[in-house]
Amino acid sequence: LVESLQAVRRLQDGDTDVPVTVPAMPDPGSLPFLARFSQLFFDFVRGDVPAVGRRAADMAAECRDAGIVGLLAYALVYLATAQLLHGEFLDAIATAEEGLRIAADTGQTHVTRELASTAAALAAITGDEEACRARAAQVRELSAGVQTLAPAGADCALAMLDLGCGRYQSALDRMRAATSGPARHNPDLLYAYPVHVEAAVRAGRTDLAVRPL
Repeated sequence: LVESLQAVRRLQDGDTDVPVTVPAMPDPGSLPFLARFSQLFFDFVRGDVPAVGRRAADMAAECRDAGIVGLLAYALVYLATAQLLHGEFLDAIATAEEGLRIAADTGQTHVTRELASTAAALAAITGDEEACRARAAQVRELSAGVQTLAPAGADCALAMLDLGCGRYQSALDRMRAATSGPARHNPDLLYAYPVHVEAAVRAGRTDLAVRPL
């Protein structure tokens, strides 16, 4: 983990020519069940979305078989995100909705925040402005007074919505706020740089596209 973080730091400092060595990951089967969630997060950060999708689906199936409802909701967070990034939008919507129901039933506010952020992004992609804004507002409401990265994901969803509606300056403003605000370390931002770049270019501010590019 330390080696990977150091590599990411070099990339953020602009040293893009240095080879990045990613440490070998342990065999998922050798890890305790809870530790496998940390591996899902790590795979997501390093961009291995197919691995996240496969492993999250397997973990969700294990949770169902064992009746572990609380952890099922957490597995669905990663599965919905992987489906979203793979363009499997209908599956992602169904997964997010199921996760939101379970999270509400089990009182897992932190899981609700994450899934609401994913649902906001899906609404933006499908052009459902009302649903996107409602889910983003839900994320903000659940994040009030709490240290959480979730608002950045909601901002990315609203930026995607603005971009699709031709509100380029608004999309750019949202992305700049998300990448410089207190939730700027949200890994969701790693997958939102294309939105940032396009918004800057279409808003006529190619200078602001350089860093995210």
